[in-house]
Amino acid sequence: MSESKTSKIKVSVIIPAYNAAHILPTSLGPVVHQSLNDIEIIIINDASSDNTLEILMRCQSQFPSLVKIINSKENLGPGGARNLGIDAASGDYIGFADADDFVSDRLFERLYEKAIEGDYDIVDCGMIFKAEEKAIIYTGDNVTGTLDDDKRSRLIVGGGYLYTKLYKRYLFENPPVRMRNNCILEDSDILTYMFAKAKSIGNVKEILYQYNNEAESASKIQEPQKYCENIYNAMLANYERVHDLTNYQGIKMAVEYEIAQMYVYGLTMCLKAQMDGVKKERFDHIEWMKRLAAAKKKTITIPYEENKYVMEKIDKIDIRNIKGNDKRFEDI
Repeated sequence: MSESKTSKIKVSVIIPAYNAAHILPTSLGPVVHQSLNDIEIIIINDASSDNTLEILMRCQSQFPSLVKIINSKENLGPGGARNLGIDAASGDYIGFADADDFVSDRLFERLYEKAIEGDYDIVDCGMIFKAEEKAIIYTGDNVTGTLDDDKRSRLIVGGGYLYTKLYKRYLFENPPVRMRNNCILEDSDILTYMFAKAKSIGNVKEILYQYNNEAESASKIQEPQKYCENIYNAMLANYERVHDLTNYQGIKMAVEYEIAQMYVYGLTMCLKAQMDGVKKERFDHIEWMKRLAAAKKKTITIPYEENKYVMEKIDKIDIRNIKGNDKRFEDI
């Protein structure tokens, strides 16, 4: 990539890095050699305890007009670290990557070209899951173009990932929108908000992002307490993020499906802990079943049977379980 010192920044690429010294020498290569000119790479060292910062500073010294390093003394998690990057971004568009994933050196050129071609607020591309060698694009042609309630709903229900997409910066700035600190599912409510707020979306039908999930099951397993806390907070965040938007009624069924799916995940963890005989002092599954029911009561008003996405996509046994939990704690 040829570096430009005078041109306006087209894309700000934001990468949180925590204890990533083992992978950065490999993963940073295609990031700093992007084929798109006039970009900035903002990498946030999220209070790493290894030599991540040292590697990042060497990278910055090699590409001083391209790479910016933010050194956070406090561990903020991926969401909080990305927030620091968003605050520092100056590009017309914002893109993301994770430090342990791999990107095509044409990723941001292809996304940016498509964004300019159609004046899209968001552009998505295909990704591959390294462990399964499974490729997917979450944004199909049936949901591209100008967004209406139906397309927004299908995007919310379909899910996807923050980092396969390019976003017009205004989506984060008008009004200011930032991610939640120190949690998993930190981008779920952000994606819901982006789909609700964006006027249009395009896609690039190429596999340009590789998600490195080979060690996911070992590295991302959480204690039941922390897992349910994250699910509970994500349920509330998905509701709080969008329920005041003027178009909420048109996407409400999709948002409530998403929250119901999280409810299933949390309740399943509680039931598993009960079956495994986890001691109450370590994890009070009854208390968490009650809290999850309370979160559901606050965020979901459409009966499950009347939500087409719930009935189509959530297993009947899971629906029975959450209905039973609702009834058990209906007086809360």
